[in-house]
Amino acid sequence: DQQNLLLGRSNGALEVYDKKNRQTQHFRHSRGSVTQIRVRGSYMATSDEDKCVALYYFENNTYTYLGKYRSHRAEITGLCFVSDTDLISVSRDGFKVTYDLDKTSIRNGVVLKSRERCERTGTQTTSSCCDIKNNTLITSSTDQKFVNWSYDGSSYECTLLYVTSNHSATHPLTTF
Repeated sequence: DQQNLLLGRSNGALEVYDKKNRQTQHFRHSRGSVTQIRVRGSYMATSDEDKCVALYYFENNTYTYLGKYRSHRAEITGLCFVSDTDLISVSRDGFKVTYDLDKTSIRNGVVLKSRERCERTGTQTTSSCCDIKNNTLITSSTDQKFVNWSYDGSSYECTLLYVTSNHSATHPLTTF
């Protein structure tokens, strides 16, 4: 049961405050603002304005920096753990990058599993809707498409869910 408060700063700093022990860990692995923070199990992932994803591992009541990877050529619009072994990011560059948590380590750094185009006609706008139980991610784009990415353990299947009218989604998606 982790009792941490996570804070990403505009100067690229990341602070992890342990409420139980009243201690703070400080990290500075980015020049640009930390834009997203996600946690699943022992892993924490961040994205930043430099178009990078960083990974940290929680053990013995402390986080360890594993490394970071410049994954995209444009703003990262979504970061999501879709399974115990996969983290994905999507970006305005139209690509979905999958990171291999099993192979990522201090020695290996952040290891990519795949990089594939997920948007061909529009610009990716948001993608923070993850259904971890069903290993799915939903993305949206400027051409008013919502796409469901389902992970079956070895590959992703892409399904067009809905085409909206007039305006693209600009805020994180939510399911209930």
